[in-house]
Amino acid sequence: WIDDREDNNHDQYIEHYSKSEFVADGRDYNDWEGHQRWVNRNKDDINIEFNNLNIYLYPGEENLVLMQYEQVYQSNILNIKSAKELYWQMENERWRIVYEGAREYASPEDQLVENQ
Repeated sequence: WIDDREDNNHDQYIEHYSKSEFVADGRDYNDWEGHQRWVNRNKDDINIEFNNLNIYLYPGEENLVLMQYEQVYQSNILNIKSAKELYWQMENERWRIVYEGAREYASPEDQLVENQ
């Protein structure tokens, strides 16, 4: 999946995503795939690094896992560091991504619990 992304091999990359179940940023698979093809058309020299990888079996779901990690994405057009989360589901004997999104962390300024 990451190798296909770094190689900018769109057709191989999208094979890691579920055509029937995928959703990201309010887009279904077809909308997302078209958008990905358009935004990545001029990207070169893609490098993706990740750390703090966590993979969890999703409670109550036999064939669903949650993958969370921090990503550093670099290309000739875009350089960004973000926290990501993906849900992978077994589909036709192959793991495919059914959800991809940014993971939000509480900022130090956020008060999570009020002490009394």
